Amino acid sequence: MIFNTYYPACILLSAVILDLLIGDPDHAFHPVRLFGKTIEFTEKIFRKFPLNPKISGSLFNISNILFWAVISSFIIKFINFNEIVFVFISSLMIYSTISLKCLMNEARQILAALEKDDIILARHNLSRIVGRDTQNLDKSQISMATIESISENFVDGIISPFFYAFLGGPPGAVIYRVINTMDSMVGYKNEKYKDFGFFSAKLDDFANYIPARLSIIFIAIASIILGKKNILGILKDVYLESRHHSSPNSGIPESCFAYCLDIKLSGPSSYKGVRVEREFINQKGRLPETEEIKEGIKLLFLSAMILYGTFIAVSFMIAFLYK
Repeated sequence: MIFNTYYPACILLSAVILDLLIGDPDHAFHPVRLFGKTIEFTEKIFRKFPLNPKISGSLFNISNILFWAVISSFIIKFINFNEIVFVFISSLMIYSTISLKCLMNEARQILAALEKDDIILARHNLSRIVGRDTQNLDKSQISMATIESISENFVDGIISPFFYAFLGGPPGAVIYRVINTMDSMVGYKNEKYKDFGFFSAKLDDFANYIPARLSIIFIAIASIILGKKNILGILKDVYLESRHHSSPNSGIPESCFAYCLDIKLSGPSSYKGVRVEREFINQKGRLPETEEIKEGIKLLFLSAMILYGTFIAVSFMIAFLYK
């Protein structure tokens, strides 16, 4: 079998290279957009079931996972006839689930608008990556929201899909991305989704639990290399601060970024006109400005490179030991 060789490590490496070179092209046949179309279609079907919304929502979630698990596994089995085809298609599948270049590009576009003092464009660019209201944010608030977004997305856009690709190959990455996409579409606590999306939200929390905590290691190493604060020395503070976040996972990388960059994050914000009161993470930190966005992008990139390098190296070592 192909998986008894170095191909898994080569596939992981190729996926990273593809993401750094191409990024996330915006077209209708991107796998994540196909996931979204399937989710939209099946939601309409399962909402018609004469069941408790939590039960029908759970069945909806499981059916989408099983559907894409079968599809991705079938693709892997089908392309197993040729090694070059196998590596190429497998790399494409994993590449489509990670989004480092896209995330950095979005942050850079916000930064570019702020540096030109185009606050309206900066707000518009920010609205593409956050769910909060952006129309009344000032420079500092835009900078804060940008860093929050890239820190949170370090988990679900970078480490989690790569973690599951390492463990389960392309199908592992695909299944994770389906879980994450369902959470982003139905995992809300509003009247429409609080019951139907309950299972989707909880499953996403479960899937990100280990990757979110692993993120501390990679962010900490990157922070030390960049000459920032060693957050391993204040790990207790990071964990305590992360509890201020509504998510059991997103608060961890956000707290890491806040302490590494010596800035405060989170705090009160508005969603669809409704003000949400939240405590600041790293209350003693300064308010971020455009310079902190630059530093945040550097921290994100280096953290991701250390993460990728670690998993690819381990994959090569496993192949070497069991060849």
